[in-house]
Amino acid sequence: MIFLIAGSGAALGSIARYWMIERLPEKFPKLQNWKVVILNLIAIFMMGYVTRLGMNSAWSSFIATGMIGGFSTFSTPIIELANAITTDNDQQLGPVLLKTVIMFIGGFPILWLGLYVSGH
Repeated sequence: MIFLIAGSGAALGSIARYWMIERLPEKFPKLQNWKVVILNLIAIFMMGYVTRLGMNSAWSSFIATGMIGGFSTFSTPIIELANAITTDNDQQLGPVLLKTVIMFIGGFPILWLGLYVSGH
């Protein structure tokens, strides 16, 4: 039963991700190339925040595993990085590597901030 709860949350998180990826460039065109990084940093913050809320298993599965897991997309930067490495395009590799490092290294303070803001 828990997998249905997590799956329902993942569906909602994926819809929210799609909406943000489509709408963010309309509102902020200069952020077009950074939308996945921004999305994942938001997800990292949310995960930090909800981690300390002490939710029961069903709510944790729905919100953390489902919604936030569906909202984030860590596979996209890895695919972009793999493509940049295999195409031998130095102009593409630099920006992709920078975004990947910012997301993974920068995610630690964002996670901590989410934990801190949750107030527990």
